[in-house]
Amino acid sequence: MSSTKEKENLLVKDILLTEDASEAISTSEDLSKIIEWVYELKDVNKRVNSLIQLSKKREGFPDLAVYLWYTPGVISLL
Repeated sequence: MSSTKEKENLLVKDILLTEDASEAISTSEDLSKIIEWVYELKDVNKRVNSLIQLSKKREGFPDLAVYLWYTPGVISLL
């Protein structure tokens, strides 16, 4: 069985494929940083920094809201 983290990663990858957000991100490194910041929102000690970084990237990544919405637990934290 796969862990919850693996399931969440698959969900995020599925969103990427269905929404075709790859064109908005310049590199896969940018995408992986955005995904990392979304998951860091769940950590109280990293939340503020993650919000700052995500707010800087929101113009270049129009599907950020989709990632936030479909990542389990994030909306309830915000």
